[in-house]
Amino acid sequence: MPSKLDPYKEFITAKYQDGVTAREIHRQLTGMGFTGSYVIVRRYCQQIKG
Repeated sequence: MPSKLDPYKEFITAKYQDGVTAREIHRQLTGMGFTGSYVIVRRYCQQIKG
């Protein structure tokens, strides 16, 4: 099943690797029309971090 994050994963990865916090990424995504929760953005960022 596709994730709400799928269309934004490249954006999230690039921002997170540039040092942008998960909270700020979620705020930016919401402005882009993202309707998912902060928690799923944070979890994805934790996966990126490893």
